[in-house]
Amino acid sequence: HHLEGTYTSDGRFRLHLYDDYSRPLPIDKMKQAKGRVETGTRVFPLVPAANGKSLEADIGELPLPASMTATIAFASNSPEYRFDFTFPELSQDPARDASGAAAAGVESTLTPIEIPQSPREILVLLSARNRHIVSRWRSMRTLESCLRRDARW
Repeated sequence: HHLEGTYTSDGRFRLHLYDDYSRPLPIDKMKQAKGRVETGTRVFPLVPAANGKSLEADIGELPLPASMTATIAFASNSPEYRFDFTFPELSQDPARDASGAAAAGVESTLTPIEIPQSPREILVLLSARNRHIVSRWRSMRTLESCLRRDARW
């Protein structure tokens, strides 16, 4: 599993859960997750959000940087896992973010590309990308081989 937390200006902590491929957890799996969030000595249950896309708790306003600990069991028979969060600033709630960002506070480092319209143009683009990746991989393997050889001296 993969998860991300947000702490927004309305005093809500939201826990966004993802599968191993960084896709949002399906609602049926989200409903199986149980947890709580602790802020100092206060404990708040995490409950499913109205839209079913996250777990949330109304923890109120905290001084920044805000530190909290979420404890989650992903299913009724699974162990609990602890996750520590520190928010140096308030998060932008992805549910309210019109830009389509995947999660608050996370900027994409991916370079956007324009996807061609025709299948042939897509194939040309993918082939060029594949050649680039193979070339980089070979360069890295050559470098790794040289470093190993030099380390033996």
